[in-house]
Amino acid sequence: MSDLIPVDAYGVYALGAAATVYGSLKFIGTHLASDARAYLSLWLQGDYNSTWSTQFCQWFDLVFGKKHLSWSCFLRSSLASVLFVLAIYFLFGPVLGLLTQRSGSTYTVGEVLLLGMVLNLIPDYLSLLETRWLLQRFERVRGFWPTLILLVVDVVITGAIIGLAIILYKWVRAPDLGIGHTLGLFDITAIFFYSSFFTSLFSWLYCISTWFVKLFCRTGMSKLLDVNDNPQNSLALVSAVLILISSFGFQFFFPGKEVTDASSSNSNRAGVMDRMLCDLFPDTCADVARLTDDELEKLSLFIKGCRGGDIALCGEVSAKKFSVQDYELAAELWGKACDGGDSSGCTNLGLLYSHGQGVDKNLHRSAQLYSLGCDGGDPSACNNLAGLYSRGDGVVLALNKAIELYQQACDMGSALGCTNLGILYGSLGMINGSGPEMKDDPLRAAQWVLKGCEEGDARGCTILGSWYKRGYGVEVNLTRAAELWGRACDAGDARGCRLLESM
Repeated sequence: MSDLIPVDAYGVYALGAAATVYGSLKFIGTHLASDARAYLSLWLQGDYNSTWSTQFCQWFDLVFGKKHLSWSCFLRSSLASVLFVLAIYFLFGPVLGLLTQRSGSTYTVGEVLLLGMVLNLIPDYLSLLETRWLLQRFERVRGFWPTLILLVVDVVITGAIIGLAIILYKWVRAPDLGIGHTLGLFDITAIFFYSSFFTSLFSWLYCISTWFVKLFCRTGMSKLLDVNDNPQNSLALVSAVLILISSFGFQFFFPGKEVTDASSSNSNRAGVMDRMLCDLFPDTCADVARLTDDELEKLSLFIKGCRGGDIALCGEVSAKKFSVQDYELAAELWGKACDGGDSSGCTNLGLLYSHGQGVDKNLHRSAQLYSLGCDGGDPSACNNLAGLYSRGDGVVLALNKAIELYQQACDMGSALGCTNLGILYGSLGMINGSGPEMKDDPLRAAQWVLKGCEEGDARGCTILGSWYKRGYGVEVNLTRAAELWGRACDAGDARGCRLLESM
């Protein structure tokens, strides 16, 4: 199924949704008692002292029954849940292609229905009970703002009920996905979250429709809408128009088709809602970034995500900022990564402190950061920290500590650590302050440099070749020296190439 959705496909779906709402409300209205329709007509024309909720409750009871705590009501609620789950699934799936586009997965109708029965039936039934209870409160209020507040309360409580069910599900099955992924349609739970608002949707539709119809009546347009004889038809018509308008407005928040910037070749499927989600839920920024080919916007979204606590994004965006010499921002983001437990972030921030890039040069601070990175399992940090101890930069000179750290780096897979350990063993006697007990160990030096070379460190091969030429720690062997310099040259070490040419 293509991610690019034809406009006419969505238009047909929107018209179908509007027609369904119109037909449903009209059908329900025709089954109201004649006196109820008369009261509804009078109230819409301002001649009957009641509220929209009084009329809506009659429709509500007609659909779900007057007794909520009954199997009949539960079955009707379950049927409504299934129908709305399917409606949302086809909207987000085959029609708009949002689920495939955003989550990177496809879902069958069977999977959706099975999971919907687990996630939706009970929460929707509880939400229905909450809506029924809240409708009784509506009868005590008058005016636009009190009514609007209660409608908002209904939406919030409904969202809390289904949200709790989804959080529990994710805690068991998908702990790495937060509620922001649900709101942004980045995982399948979005279907069940948005479908749970079906009672709230009809409450809003009915309420807003009555406001519009009453407004028309006050302007003398009651005959045009046939409010006198068929008030339910008037409400159904206005509700259908509202559904149609809001359906196309939905694409403003979640573009279903690819939007291309006329000034560039970049494509963008990220909508207004996506950018808001990245601000509110930083763990969604990476998913939002997947929706655009604009590299500048991607980078901006990555930075937001990193600053918001998505540590996985910090390393990538920091490296990009470092590559363009934006050292201050790189230092900030690597600091975020380090604070979040990313050992490589600590190492890279230590490098910046070591060179004074984006921060004031501070070798003591650099050593602290290397220590954090090394403890976190980054061999580069152990290697760098060993170098500081071998020179006494930012820390007290401690060759035994340097040997220990180089050994640790080598054991963790750092070829450079192996080479440096060999070099250190070959220069112990020349280091000021090493003491008379610290002597060069040529044999051990050659062993560790050989390991570094074999593990892939080109510099180690160059050094070992030089030692074969002069017989340091190994027997003189010019053929072996040339072989090692050739290996170093092939691996990109310029000094190895020069030494090979000199032979």
